[in-house]
Amino acid sequence: MGREWISCVIDTRDFATTTTYRSILLNNNCILKSFLIIVANNTEVGGGIGGTGLNSIITQNRITKGKYGINVDSDPLIHNNLVDHISSGIFAFNSNSIIRQNVIYTDPNSQSAVVAGIRLEAFNNSYSPTVDSNYIEVNKWEGIRKSFGTNPTISNNTIILKHIGTSGIWLSSSDSAKVYNNSIYAEEGYNGIENIATQFIKIYNNYLIGEFSNRALAVGPDNKVKNNVVTNSGLGAYAWGNQNLDFKYNNVWNNAVNYSGFTPDSTNISVDPMVVNDDVTRGELDFHLQKYSPLIDAGDPNILDKDGSRSDIGLYGGLYGESYKYLDLAPRAPINLTALADTNYITLNWNKNTEADTAYYKVYRDTVSGFQIDSTKLISSTTDTFFIQVNPHNVTRFVYKVTCVDKQGNESKPSEELIVNIT
Repeated sequence: MGREWISCVIDTRDFATTTTYRSILLNNNCILKSFLIIVANNTEVGGGIGGTGLNSIITQNRITKGKYGINVDSDPLIHNNLVDHISSGIFAFNSNSIIRQNVIYTDPNSQSAVVAGIRLEAFNNSYSPTVDSNYIEVNKWEGIRKSFGTNPTISNNTIILKHIGTSGIWLSSSDSAKVYNNSIYAEEGYNGIENIATQFIKIYNNYLIGEFSNRALAVGPDNKVKNNVVTNSGLGAYAWGNQNLDFKYNNVWNNAVNYSGFTPDSTNISVDPMVVNDDVTRGELDFHLQKYSPLIDAGDPNILDKDGSRSDIGLYGGLYGESYKYLDLAPRAPINLTALADTNYITLNWNKNTEADTAYYKVYRDTVSGFQIDSTKLISSTTDTFFIQVNPHNVTRFVYKVTCVDKQGNESKPSEELIVNIT
């Protein structure tokens, strides 16, 4: 989000000395657009925008440096704003507001008791705000915090956890909520989705991945948990109570511990999801499914995708997902290529590829480092994850690379090369 739409600057740093101060008080039936609001000198005092905001629109503003970015009740549309260096980015209290397509960065140095990108509270369960398609980088505490009361729909948000103590979505006391199609990636984090007290909650088609030090997904009694992906964490899915827990058609895979507190039924699977890219070292994250992913049409048969087919498991399945073309991509390069050499043989080993359409491997060899693979360097095609070569006594050095080929003939990039010196 750029700043080309900002037309006016409001700087209240000389005035914001209390937590109740607001740079702008918004009345009903207003449009607040294109302001840069610099609230305070730190994140412990002041707020950018406050008031009721009934039938109002807050859009294309930047709010920075304060305790609250936007703090409203009633039902304004809060759309396409940038909020940064703030303890609570957007705080909706007793509100049916629509909070959509905002960009929020919580401040890592905040000393506030509650730090959240988006914070929702209400005195009772009659409020139903919508939190949709926001981007939140969490440097402290929670990305989205639903405290007491309020029954929100939280959908299609992207949450990035940047610190070991941070959580994606935290859900406290109310009778219901809907959490659909959110992606939560932990560079470092504590919890992904943590439901501690919401009873009739639906958690569908979310994608949770990364270094969650506590657990990626925590659920409880009467919760409906379907079509989610939980992967690459310490503890994947945890139930603190399993009475009437409806946990079905999820993919919980490649966590140090996949499940705790309950035993999943046979509708749940544990497979490589085969998304376009789930590794930040290989470029931008992209959780769209590849063409031969085992998650396609594998979700709850009573939930349909936007194209009318059975729901996919994962981020883009279900009614809050999207229709898209599945790409047929090459497998990932094999990893952990190692060798054991003795007087008679050289034995190569590597990790098995986990893609569902894996077919076989190609082994390439040369005597120089940095060689380019081609047919003249190919020495074996094998479905195994090892290769044995007779140890020649007239050669003192070999360099190996391995690729993976899928059932459609797509060949991966080569593994890191392995140099074997023969003595």
